[in-house]
Amino acid sequence: MNARTIVIFVILLCGTFVVGFVASYLSPYLGLGSLWVTSTSLEEESIDGIRLGDSFHENKWKMKYGEYEELDIDLYKRSLDFEPISVSTDQNDQIVYLSASSPEITTSRRVHVGNTMDDVIRAYGKDYFKEMEQGNNKVVYLDRDKGMRLKFWEYQGEVLEIRMMMD
Repeated sequence: MNARTIVIFVILLCGTFVVGFVASYLSPYLGLGSLWVTSTSLEEESIDGIRLGDSFHENKWKMKYGEYEELDIDLYKRSLDFEPISVSTDQNDQIVYLSASSPEITTSRRVHVGNTMDDVIRAYGKDYFKEMEQGNNKVVYLDRDKGMRLKFWEYQGEVLEIRMMMD
């Protein structure tokens, strides 16, 4: 090998290292974590016993959670905030998004607002990635087979909000 080939090889090697390091460091801010995380099965996952894909029945929800505020979110047919829990539906009135911000509402693995992030990882495992959104860290579990995401918003090491959605 001549000197020129060695210099080019070293430059390429260093460049690859720098790009990899920067991508790893910036991935929570750029949403790149989902590219290399292992899929987690969320097939049986629910929030307060409600699963994605369930049919939405407004009267049933009103009986359970009370009155709601209708939200205007273009991505969904309907989005309703019942205060402790929010729901969004697709054109077929199937639930495609759930959000919980109350400690009384738990996931199927008994995680709720106020739990530590260590509790989340013990319940769901280490196959997650982190994102940064609206100034908060999120621990995100991805089920590629079902096209689902489960997000735990973090504030000072505790769960602030839980969101589950279809991709």
